[in-house]
Amino acid sequence: MAEYKGIKGFKTQSYASDPVLSGVAGVTWASGGALTTARYQGGSAGTLTAGLCIGGQVPPRSTATEEYNGTAWTAGGALNVARYYGVSAGTQTAALLAGGNVNASPVAYAVTEEYNGTSWTAGNSMQTASTARASAGTQTAAFGCGGRDAPDAYMNQMETYNGTSWTETNNLNTAVSNAGGAGTTTAGLSFGGLRSDPSVTGNTNATEEWDGTSWAAGGTMTSSNRDRGSSGTQTAALGFGGKGPPSNTRVAVTEAYDGSTWTEVADLATARDSGTSAKAGSQTSTFYAGGTTGSAVTTTEEFVAGDNILNEGQIWYNTTGNALKYTANIGSWASGGTLNTARYGLVGAGTNGAAVVAGGRAPPDTDITETYNGSTWTEEADMNVNRSWGASAACTPSTAAIVFGGVDGYPSPTVHDNTEKWNGTSWTEVADLTTGRDYPFGIGAVNTAALCCAGSDPTGVLVEKWDGTSWTEVNDLNQARSQGGRGAGTVTAAVCFAGTPGPGKTTELYDGTSWTEVNDLNTARAGPVAWGSSTSAMCGSGTPITTNCELWNGTCWSETNNMAGGRYDAGYAGVSTGTTNGLAAGGYPPFLSTTEVWNEVDTIKTVTVS
Repeated sequence: MAEYKGIKGFKTQSYASDPVLSGVAGVTWASGGALTTARYQGGSAGTLTAGLCIGGQVPPRSTATEEYNGTAWTAGGALNVARYYGVSAGTQTAALLAGGNVNASPVAYAVTEEYNGTSWTAGNSMQTASTARASAGTQTAAFGCGGRDAPDAYMNQMETYNGTSWTETNNLNTAVSNAGGAGTTTAGLSFGGLRSDPSVTGNTNATEEWDGTSWAAGGTMTSSNRDRGSSGTQTAALGFGGKGPPSNTRVAVTEAYDGSTWTEVADLATARDSGTSAKAGSQTSTFYAGGTTGSAVTTTEEFVAGDNILNEGQIWYNTTGNALKYTANIGSWASGGTLNTARYGLVGAGTNGAAVVAGGRAPPDTDITETYNGSTWTEEADMNVNRSWGASAACTPSTAAIVFGGVDGYPSPTVHDNTEKWNGTSWTEVADLTTGRDYPFGIGAVNTAALCCAGSDPTGVLVEKWDGTSWTEVNDLNQARSQGGRGAGTVTAAVCFAGTPGPGKTTELYDGTSWTEVNDLNTARAGPVAWGSSTSAMCGSGTPITTNCELWNGTCWSETNNMAGGRYDAGYAGVSTGTTNGLAAGGYPPFLSTTEVWNEVDTIKTVTVS
């Protein structure tokens, strides 16, 4: 009898307990109770199960406090002075709000109020009237830094509160407002925010760390946004939501900080900024309530630990429970927003909370670009070249996409070698491919490092590598994929699959140098949606028309939940680190405008024998 290792390529591993991830890696956003009143730019305090939303703009500015118990929001004691953008800290029964705006036009304020779980009482004023400061801490040990003053000038001042009075200490290295804050008065953080006008180009991705005496540079965030939610400590912080380039675009991105590096994790379901977060929450337990998507919302999302399953070959033997177990994906597809222009053969990048798609055949071939905020598609600046069946890398964020190759002008087609980069506002032509082609597929996580693979080059196996400046030919694929091939991963660790001619199910792995054939897809197809990494990838739908979806675990393919409708040559987007948070937009047949979004959670299943 064949051994499991001979069939699947790895042994069944034995564990006394199930292999589970720790930390933020498996945490996801889920729906929580709605605020009683929609608001944004309010103060924050408390935890996931005992939180506060304080003041803010309804608009106009508000005195209302709402208390959260992890399920529902209820009215708390009213502030003495209506305001927004104040310094906030503490818990549900011992909170702090200081400074902020007290007028429709920015007028900075200095007065402090303290909350005892029932009512607000005036305390001593801040040293400097300010608004939009980063803040964190407790009612008796809080800090506020940066912000803007009454003339609306950017500030670098740092003040700490001891429960009685505010004291100015050493300044931030760089003036900033609307930044996120986390930590304590001896180990604090200020991250992101706005350093200058105009508002879009003034956004920063910088972090500064406070040691109780002075500020020093920390790790750089993956995106430059302001008005984020924030929670956690100096060595385990979260920043989520916010807005920034292009054109004050709102994002759903969540980033986790480990004391040196920021990493993107699970996205919010709704892109928004200026919401209320659990300042006393942790990196794995917080909420984000209210905020604005263009108008105030009541939405609450909770960041909570899921199963956090560590995928180690997907199957193992639990020796304590004497049970054979495996990781089962319970991801599912749901309806998303409708494209403004129905089409197929389009390209995409980003995630299901912040995506961009471009080009495609409407007909005719188009240069249309649309961005997605998690619910709605919006038309943006066109590409420079009309094209369909080009390729794009799975870049995240969506504001840094790259597109290459393609064709337009049937029945007398022009095949393109043109490459264009998207900065969130406009497309710019950069260096051409060495060989123009249509139907290629792209691989890459950033727009400075990508692969252009296969397509209608003479052989169907040609691969070119982009280094941010130029394209260079590298080692060919083993299997020709002249139409409808797909790939995922990075320029040093990739997987490719599907396509025609050939069986349409061959899978190859790339190690940065050469391609190696591995286990096939279960269902042959071309033109599916695809994203992920070399060890965790999605292959969904495709032609011959199927709704079937499969997941790659680095060794083999397994079937997962189907799409609602079959399509091929759709625009698709998703993270380059795994199979979470993807989408499919448009596609054929015949000219689709619908979007389906994918979210997933892994869970442990036990093999039962009857």
